Amino acid sequence: MKLKEIAQEAIRLLKEKGKDGMNNAELARIIGTPKRRVYDVIAILKAADLIRTERSGAGTHLYWQAPTGTKDDSSSEFQSLVASRIKVSTTGSIYNVANRGQSVVIELDDKAELNIEPMID
Repeated sequence: MKLKEIAQEAIRLLKEKGKDGMNNAELARIIGTPKRRVYDVIAILKAADLIRTERSGAGTHLYWQAPTGTKDDSSSEFQSLVASRIKVSTTGSIYNVANRGQSVVIELDDKAELNIEPMID
């Protein structure tokens, strides 16, 4: 399953669960993918402020949250997750970017704020 498909299914399931949310291990089991792939999706959704997470002894609990100033079913926010190209900008400095297989790690200075947006052709 492609990361795009995992993200789409994760979003659907988290929206469906609503305020109750769900555990990351449960999400991986339902989707039928390894937890490490779910971690990739969680990182993206969290960076885009689409989910809220709470850590506990049972793992990480995930909650869907509508982005500030948008409707819960915002297609433009979803578009940013499935775009083939994205633009990353920051108020601070990016001091390292590393391609790690199917993910990219971006390291910022301590006071930097990150903005991710789709580049639509």
